[in-house]
Amino acid sequence: MRTLTALTVLNIIAVLNAEPAMKIRVIEGRPVAGNVYINGRGPYTFLLDIAAQTNHIDERLAGKLGLQRTARLEVVTISGTRMISAGQVDEIRLGEAAAKHQEMIFGDMSAVRQLVPEADGVLGQEFLGKFDYLLDFRARRIVFGPISTASPRIQVRKLHGCMAVFSNLGDLLLDSGTDTLIVFSNKEESAAFQLVTSTGAIAANTGRRSRLMIDGVAYSAAKSVTMVPRGGQGNGLLPMAVFQSVYISNSGNYIIPNPTVD
Repeated sequence: MRTLTALTVLNIIAVLNAEPAMKIRVIEGRPVAGNVYINGRGPYTFLLDIAAQTNHIDERLAGKLGLQRTARLEVVTISGTRMISAGQVDEIRLGEAAAKHQEMIFGDMSAVRQLVPEADGVLGQEFLGKFDYLLDFRARRIVFGPISTASPRIQVRKLHGCMAVFSNLGDLLLDSGTDTLIVFSNKEESAAFQLVTSTGAIAANTGRRSRLMIDGVAYSAAKSVTMVPRGGQGNGLLPMAVFQSVYISNSGNYIIPNPTVD
């Protein structure tokens, strides 16, 4: 058994020379790709979740693909700690981006399917963290590779292998799996409702429309909640859809919100 708190080392990464831009869907602020291939088989539909440490796949699909359980992982999320079966796949391909020897958690997708009904799984930082890419919510596309822009960079730091940006609310983990600004609290209150996340449901309360400032720029989240986390680090979760587009550089540890591309 091991605790999943960091990215594993990638043996082979490839971005082919074909057209790097790929259309995605955006479902309530969440990017969803419909042309994911696992070991050459597909296409399958996966939620792209930059706040997920590793990849998740529906256990029935894993069985259909003949994937083998080779480990038990202790996965830490804001909704708590769970022990989950996992294995490794030879290759995951998203459009023209491919990564070999990828870790994959096998599990129930019911929580994810409350957000994306047709989801076969989730691609997390185990895959996405190997690439630099533009996530364009407005144009509904993802573009792998470098961009030419004079727009300012914002340095990020890694928390459990995922990206966090400093704000007036503290360190917020970048999260493309939620449409809600989630601010952590240490004050226990009676929960107003259950917040559904890609890893389960957790008690939350409606938050005030907090003024959100990142690197001197004001942003607005459509929804905001407060909650007492059961695990994880940082001061909350920042929905990526507060940006119309964002360039994510995993190689340089920075993001560029709403870049103007030359």
